[in-house]
Amino acid sequence: ICENIAGLHRSEGVAYRDCAIFYRTNAQSRVLEDGLRRAQLPYQVIGGLRFYDRKEIKDVLCYLRLLVNPQDTISLQRIINVPRRGIGQTSLAKLEALALERELFGLDILPVALETGVVGKNILAKLRSFHELMTSLCEEAPHMGVADITREVLVRSGYVDALEAEQTAEAQNRLENLSELVTAASEFDSHGEGEGLQDFLTQTALLSDQDNLSDESGSVVLMTLHSSKGLEYPVVFIAGMENGLFPHSRTFDEPAEMEEERRLCYVGITRAEKRLFLTGATRRRIYGVEQPHPPSLFLADIPASCIQDFSANAILEMVRQPWASEAASTPETTGGNGPSWTRSAPGVRAGAPGRKSAPTRAESSSATPYGVGTQVHHQHFGRGVVQKREGDGDQLKLTVVFRDHGIKKVLAKFAPMQPV
Repeated sequence: ICENIAGLHRSEGVAYRDCAIFYRTNAQSRVLEDGLRRAQLPYQVIGGLRFYDRKEIKDVLCYLRLLVNPQDTISLQRIINVPRRGIGQTSLAKLEALALERELFGLDILPVALETGVVGKNILAKLRSFHELMTSLCEEAPHMGVADITREVLVRSGYVDALEAEQTAEAQNRLENLSELVTAASEFDSHGEGEGLQDFLTQTALLSDQDNLSDESGSVVLMTLHSSKGLEYPVVFIAGMENGLFPHSRTFDEPAEMEEERRLCYVGITRAEKRLFLTGATRRRIYGVEQPHPPSLFLADIPASCIQDFSANAILEMVRQPWASEAASTPETTGGNGPSWTRSAPGVRAGAPGRKSAPTRAESSSATPYGVGTQVHHQHFGRGVVQKREGDGDQLKLTVVFRDHGIKKVLAKFAPMQPV
């Protein structure tokens, strides 16, 4: 994406403000922001905060900073009651007064507070539990990778449990952002970019504090697809055209929500005035674990005649025939890297050279062609995509998302259905 934006700006004079990048979930912005910074391209996030400015990201980074510097009072003040532990403002004020009196900083206040009983018994029990948690994490952190200690913080602090208990769309978005933070930590570990947690925190501080690059041609615009309604740009990139991401995994069992995803895709596509780039990763890290991602089922709805130029011819065939052999080579990508498609004027490159491998499907079976992601045609329901497999042999049940009839469950042995 960055290569194309820079190329269009350099060769055709396309202003940065005329380029927009859309994505399905807020968490996707992290890798896009990192890429734009590395390419020194100015950008702004519309309708939301930059990744490292989001509350949940700041919270977890404060936990991590305390593991590197236990005397970081500012970080302690932010997270001592996050998630909520029942340590109210009155108790916090008493702790602050004690810290000033004894000239204590950061976590050093906790054992003194426990010894002096400066707060009530109920609060002391909560402080003791928090003190034990941070002491344990501080001891373990030097012996763990950045991704591993980040996961430990998320789980043992209760942060993930608190968000899951909310059961709201906003909480789900925050969980996705935290998953992306773990992915960022995993990439840091795998690339050997530094000496450990301290260097990772230094890197994130530079990313969050970096001044906006100024340019007379403005800034590249980043936003979710929901925020793009009513707006138009000469050049549009839609990132993450993958099953499970767009359409979102939560919509596969809800026909009405799947149709809303389809309409959202239409909205994104029609925001492009001149050029449209559709991009996707063949493999993506989720909570730091790399997983295959099949192409979005929405891609099959785009007539081949509308695609004038694309970087990987094999990809289009994969969209039409996703049951192709998993032996096909696939690039190892993280975040949002991968092949791209474009509907554009002739001669515009759609993606980086050399990425010509077909994406693999998530599951396979030597006994049946119906792997997850397989395009099928049903005698009664028409075209669809296999979304889930249950059982095996004669008892194999398939969950199929049909274009015109929504989600159906069929017994593979008897279904009047064939791969297409």
